[in-house]
Amino acid sequence: MMSDTDDIAEICLQSSLTSKTWDPGDGVISEAIYFDHLPSYEQMFQKILLKNQLCIIGPFVTAAWPSRQLWVQKNGTPNFEYIGKHFGDATAPVADCSGEEFCSHPKSEMKVQEFLTYWQDYAEKGYPANEKCLYLKDWHFTRDFPDSKVYTPPAFLCSDWINEFWDSAVEETAEDDYKFVYMGPRNSWTPFHADVLHSYSWSANICGRKMWIFYPPGAEAGLRDRHGQLVFDLRSSELKDDLTFSNASRSSGAAITVIQEPGEIIFVPSGWHHQVFNLEDTISINHNWTNGCGAHLSWAFLKSRLTAVQKEIEDCRAMDDWDLHCQLILKSDSGMDYKDFFNFLSVIAEHRILALRQECVTDVCDRNGSRSWNQRPGKESGRCCLCLLTSEQFCGAVSGSESTHEDVCDGGNAHASRRTYSPCKDEAHIDVAPSELSSPAQRHAEELAEKKRISDILTVGGNNHLNCPHWAHSGPNLAVFDLRRIKVIVHNMLEQSEFKAVLPQLTSEPRELILNIDKVLDCHR
Repeated sequence: MMSDTDDIAEICLQSSLTSKTWDPGDGVISEAIYFDHLPSYEQMFQKILLKNQLCIIGPFVTAAWPSRQLWVQKNGTPNFEYIGKHFGDATAPVADCSGEEFCSHPKSEMKVQEFLTYWQDYAEKGYPANEKCLYLKDWHFTRDFPDSKVYTPPAFLCSDWINEFWDSAVEETAEDDYKFVYMGPRNSWTPFHADVLHSYSWSANICGRKMWIFYPPGAEAGLRDRHGQLVFDLRSSELKDDLTFSNASRSSGAAITVIQEPGEIIFVPSGWHHQVFNLEDTISINHNWTNGCGAHLSWAFLKSRLTAVQKEIEDCRAMDDWDLHCQLILKSDSGMDYKDFFNFLSVIAEHRILALRQECVTDVCDRNGSRSWNQRPGKESGRCCLCLLTSEQFCGAVSGSESTHEDVCDGGNAHASRRTYSPCKDEAHIDVAPSELSSPAQRHAEELAEKKRISDILTVGGNNHLNCPHWAHSGPNLAVFDLRRIKVIVHNMLEQSEFKAVLPQLTSEPRELILNIDKVLDCHR
């Protein structure tokens, strides 16, 4: 039986903050680790994320999700009536598993209700092989229905930099995310692939069973043809063609087959290629994500893809702005270019810098006589919710006033509204000469200057503490780890000659970001 505090994200061991991250070429355990109990964040951090290790989490973790109860009938099959009634008017992408187009299944768009009608008819006819097998996939359900709280990932899956970045985007065109619903009949499938940007992913079966075939990083090399293209379908007879797939024997015996049961969550690490088959009528919820344990792998992937692009158009090197043309092709190929990836890291860093600077100032105030940080509700269990340290509370702390329980998350009470880091309303803390500032006030002035520079800052939403970024619940430790990892990656970016070509396009200076990270890390040594 899980207690209310079993799923609180904590990084307790200082050794975790300096642990070595997994790099290509490092070994992995060639099997899926199964958790029949709820692992602590420390377990997931040390044994899974830092090791880039495949794992499965038992169905108990999703048992209370509304989607497991409302989207599924008592016999375990999809509740077509409920789904159609509540979400049928939405439009979603649908893949034709019978075809191939640009190394993928051809896609079109359908109303969800139209797809459900097709699905029921297809099932009633016995899933005929001579008819199209359609698969509704990559449906941005959360984007389309932001108020439908149909699932709550466990905290150790919530350090999600990719969706944190997209959720905090303010541009009119920023309507993307990497949170998906998949729905498909028996025999629907996805081709052999690795996830976007070599990110992590997790997939929760709401109903139905899936078969996954995994190849650990590097083991897929023999499954590329003489042009370097991955095999589309692992069942293909092409793999027996020695002229096309001359190295296929290298991958022999490397496959790891996993049957995913209803309710189970599979964590797919970075660079693990896989193909997935629905063994029954199946619904799943999936996220692509990365964090401080894996962001360097996405950066390594981008560098490798740019090298491939440069090789492909080497004969055009004499053209004007060749480097920028390579970046344009890279973005089309991988979804991000170097500029995008730096902006992504910058946004993630700004969120943590802001929270940690607020904590630094609060800590100074505590030493000057106001309430001790350690006496605040929830701190003793590692549940300080830094994401709710708003500017108004910040000013209250500086002036010595008593802060409210809203600056921490009690782990049980629902947050009734969306909260943001909002501009400071206390003009008394602005336009003060530096020589007149005490140490806490000086830090606060720096905080305000930083806020003026941030155009896009994290919005925290949801109906319980797990909807807040879990690094906030871990106190400063995980935010410190994240900033250290970002600093390493940005240093490496600055060493790349190709990155210099995009420097004029950046909205912030990489070296300034490193300096800001160093300043806040100095406060947490």
